[in-house]
Amino acid sequence: MPQSLTQLLAHIVFSTKGRVPILTKNIRPRLYPYLGAVLQSCECGPIAIGGADDHVHIACVLSKNHA
Repeated sequence: MPQSLTQLLAHIVFSTKGRVPILTKNIRPRLYPYLGAVLQSCECGPIAIGGADDHVHIACVLSKNHA
């Protein structure tokens, strides 16, 4: 029986507009779970989400169902 197994890992980095440091310590605890929920709704599994005041890093497993 043939099978096709895939696991696409991605490291996504994006910054705020103009690298303005607006992602303060009181915003990040709400932002990271939100980003994780968005990834899960796209059938992507979040591995780790973090960052600093002016950018975000996301490590995730990309879905094979979306281009």
